[in-house]
Amino acid sequence: MRDTGLLQTLDRGLTILEVLAQARYPLTLADLSARLGVHRSITHRLVRTLQAHHLVARTPTGYVLGTGTTALGRAALPVVQQVAKGEVYHLARRTDLTAFLVVRDGPDVVTLISVDTSSARLNVVYSPGARHPLEVGSPGLAVLAGGEARPDERPEVTRGRAAGYVVTFGEVIEHQGSVAAPVRSAPGRAIGALALTFGHERPGSRQIDALLDSAAVVSARLVQAQLRGAVVPDLDASGDPSGTP
Repeated sequence: MRDTGLLQTLDRGLTILEVLAQARYPLTLADLSARLGVHRSITHRLVRTLQAHHLVARTPTGYVLGTGTTALGRAALPVVQQVAKGEVYHLARRTDLTAFLVVRDGPDVVTLISVDTSSARLNVVYSPGARHPLEVGSPGLAVLAGGEARPDERPEVTRGRAAGYVVTFGEVIEHQGSVAAPVRSAPGRAIGALALTFGHERPGSRQIDALLDSAAVVSARLVQAQLRGAVVPDLDASGDPSGTP
């Protein structure tokens, strides 16, 4: 059940953006109307408004996200992107695997940065904006492993807390595994995770060591940024910024 306190028109417009972001192909007005559960005339007005802001674009076969969303994506969590982007690129080059950074968003994790090296053996990536539950896949489990222990946590989380990283296979993308280490803004406060993807051949100790090194570098940079006065968002389980009305 959706929150009845939401502004309906804005909620529907944002839902269109979320639906288009998840789609693998352009969606027609009928597709979007079905997803929203409203008449096509209402959907058309919403889409036209989003087009006016360059957030949605029309193609011969349907609607896709517009160029305006690119600027929004680059501006998301600017402090985290600033301190992490270079290190994610460095990790991808160092391991010859796709490297990506996720951040916690309430009960989910969302990919913020993804780098696929030209020589990477696996080209399926966690694209920026991709979302999945904390309890599924190594990136989310690594975030949980970076926090306080819970009596009901998965064994992978408990083992990951001791080892410093979590490995899973096929939980988010079929036939693809990932290994992830938590990124912390303070002791016991993981805001996200740094991860590598792999096929059936699990990363070796050299690659895992590189992952742990990079996660430590990003964490240290976040803490230093905070000491200089930067604000690092801390999202609670409800997805609302802590301390915000």
